[in-house]
Amino acid sequence: DAQESRGLGDVYKRQVIVRSTSDIGQMRRTLLAAGVPVHINPTDVVLAEQRLVSAVLLALRALEEELSNSELEELLTGPVGGADPVTLRRLIRGLRRWDSTTRGIDSLRGLLYGELPDFNGQLTEREYSILERVRAVLSAGREALTSGASVEEILWAVWSATDLDNRLQASALRGGATGSQADRDLDAMMALFDAAGDYVERRPDSSLLSLIHISEPTRLLSI
Repeated sequence: DAQESRGLGDVYKRQVIVRSTSDIGQMRRTLLAAGVPVHINPTDVVLAEQRLVSAVLLALRALEEELSNSELEELLTGPVGGADPVTLRRLIRGLRRWDSTTRGIDSLRGLLYGELPDFNGQLTEREYSILERVRAVLSAGREALTSGASVEEILWAVWSATDLDNRLQASALRGGATGSQADRDLDAMMALFDAAGDYVERRPDSSLLSLIHISEPTRLLSI
């Protein structure tokens, strides 16, 4: 539903129909760019397709499984890692200089946990901060996992460690297209927590991987 204000506060609701869910994002961006507030039918949005939710689920999966090279890069360049592609390439090149016997991406994988070594000035402050950021998120999740925490508690530990909640709330308060996206991101995370809570309630002994798998077809309850 697209809501368009005209005259002195008169509001008209228009429905916009797209051929597939893959078209929703582009249509929404086009309408927002034109200054038209947009409300998306919650049944039209797949939870795991939301970029922030997908990034958090990827971080959760990294606690249980080894990510592929492309998935690891996605984790670092997504909302969890916060790196842009150029910074990521520089980080990998810096790790290659630090250990010339190992591929940079493999060195990166081995540095996700444990003590960080002395890089002998091969990493810039920005590159080092990206590495520390991802390590902090995974460390929080791993600590919760090894302590026997519930799936919901592990999710909360990972989400809290990203520190994205405060940033998104600040963006949402500023309004505009960025604020609207921040609202959607926060709603998506709330829906993920709702799904996790419901799942744990039905299956108290459920595993972390099972939550990730059932999240694929889950649809947002409210946006």
